[in-house]
Amino acid sequence: MIFNVPLKEKNALGLPKRKKLLFVPVPKTGTHFVNKTLEKHQVDKWIKRLPGYYAHPTRADYADLFRKLRRKIANYKMFTVVRNPWDWHVSAYHYIKGDDGAEKSGIMLESEIFKDRTFRDYILSLKDTSAKITPNVFYIRQQSDWVLDYFGELTNITVIKQEDLEGNLRWFFEEEDIDVPVTASRPNASERDDYRSYYDDETREIVRSLHGRDIKFFGYEF
Repeated sequence: MIFNVPLKEKNALGLPKRKKLLFVPVPKTGTHFVNKTLEKHQVDKWIKRLPGYYAHPTRADYADLFRKLRRKIANYKMFTVVRNPWDWHVSAYHYIKGDDGAEKSGIMLESEIFKDRTFRDYILSLKDTSAKITPNVFYIRQQSDWVLDYFGELTNITVIKQEDLEGNLRWFFEEEDIDVPVTASRPNASERDDYRSYYDDETREIVRSLHGRDIKFFGYEF
């Protein structure tokens, strides 16, 4: 998503200067909250009309689109939100399991399968090469797939952690001199038990092995 936000600093006419933001929306990390906070300043309708655009484009997707349009991605301040991988999978499981008819996720196969599966079944299926899954579905990927540059590095992007999304987003706005209020309530937030309670030793280590890159770049522990 692209936003053109006002800054606290004013120009010679007394109007706020503005900054272009490029938000890389990793699934199940608080995307709705970020979009709600910045919705008045969204300016990326031109991107949504392009062939191949989908709800959660990666950094590489944006780079390709900007290249085709001959726009400089370097002119945008890039940021994203990430989440503890173990918590991420708990959220993904409940999201898809509760998505009757795949109306929200669009993942019809998994929404049917997960109705009768426990969380443990879901995690074990991540290692099962014979399991039926939608090709390239988001939950079998690492969050860093959305965020890293072409060289596999975490460069020129601000990473905000979902665990204190409101506070971390306020910090980011302060750092960038952005004059946009951050609301205290989060749309789409759900209440459930601590994510650790869903895991046993085996399932914990499966997520650790599958998200080694996320753990390395974002500094998460179980």
